[in-house]
Amino acid sequence: MPVTRFEYADTPERFKAGEGRALRLAALDASRDGEVFGRNAFHLIACDLPYGVRHDAQLSGGDKGRNWLETLLSRALPGWRAALKGGGTVALSFNAQTMRRDRVRELLREAGF
Repeated sequence: MPVTRFEYADTPERFKAGEGRALRLAALDASRDGEVFGRNAFHLIACDLPYGVRHDAQLSGGDKGRNWLETLLSRALPGWRAALKGGGTVALSFNAQTMRRDRVRELLREAGF
């Protein structure tokens, strides 16, 4: 699993003094966050979900009746919940034309958010 770690600070002096911050970027199945990084690992999880305009048939296996994006979120959210620190935040970007906001909120509640 590719993971890139970025370390930064607001000044070079603070960075040298160890007063910086770290950011990790990982390419993995979203449902494995809690398993891979452990519980309470993140303050923030940001996700730009597939918009479902071009790839809908491919991702749903050609079954247009099945909402593949709901399936994806249902699989991912419990892992995200486990990996998120108390008071942490999930930021989701998604196409409200292919998945309604109230359904996203419902899935978040079902996952314990």
